[in-house]
Amino acid sequence: MGETGTHPNAEAIRRGFEAFMRGDVEAARSLFAPDVVWHVSGHGPLAGDFHGFDDIARWGGELVARSGGTFREELLHVTRTTPGATSSPPSGPSGKVGRSRTGA
Repeated sequence: MGETGTHPNAEAIRRGFEAFMRGDVEAARSLFAPDVVWHVSGHGPLAGDFHGFDDIARWGGELVARSGGTFREELLHVTRTTPGATSSPPSGPSGKVGRSRTGA
C-alpha cells in the first residue's frame, strides 16, 4: 500500500490520469504498459478501442480539439472489481497502466 493507504496500482492510475489531463504526455506515457487497450463505449466518432499509448493520445487530442480546448474530466474512483478487471485501466506488475500478461 502507498503512504495514503491506497494500492500502488491505484496511485499509478491516478498519476497517469492527472498527467494525461494536464497534457504531460511523457509522464503519462511512462505509466502506461506498451500493450494498453483503452475502451470507449458508445457508437459516436470517438468510441472504440484504442491500442497503445500513441493511439490513446491521439484520441485525447481529438477530444480536446472537438471541445475547442474546453474538455475537462475528473477521476472520481479507482476500484478493483475482480482479479484482472477494474473500473479503470488495470496496472501490471511494472506499475504501468494497461493490461498485464500475468493477470495483475
